[in-house]
Amino acid sequence: MTNLKITGNKVGITSAMEEHVNKKFGKIMDNSAGQITSIDVHFSKNNNSTGAYKVSAEVRVKGATYHGEEFGDTGEEFYGLVDQVVQQIERQLNKRKIKFEAEKRKSSKRDLSLLDEDDTEAA
Repeated sequence: MTNLKITGNKVGITSAMEEHVNKKFGKIMDNSAGQITSIDVHFSKNNNSTGAYKVSAEVRVKGATYHGEEFGDTGEEFYGLVDQVVQQIERQLNKRKIKFEAEKRKSSKRDLSLLDEDDTEAA
């Protein structure tokens, strides 16, 4: 079971925000085939004059950690920022998946070539 943790720094986490995060990251968890061990999502607000808001996420997968981070000018942008962070994480996970599939194909071709060499030596 994946551990999903949502925190806020100088930002109150509403039930709607929590529901949105659960919905968006739930799709990632469903597509990960049980590889994700934990997800940390953090909402924060800067104290400087710009008042920038930030959403960051850290997704831990067996053997790797992936990060996503987006900034916005108003707190109302949190939902869009979450969507953008989820897209960043999805791209990273898809890249990982493609890399592993390519390595798997490469190793299976290598195994097949070794079997062909064994067959020709036996004949």
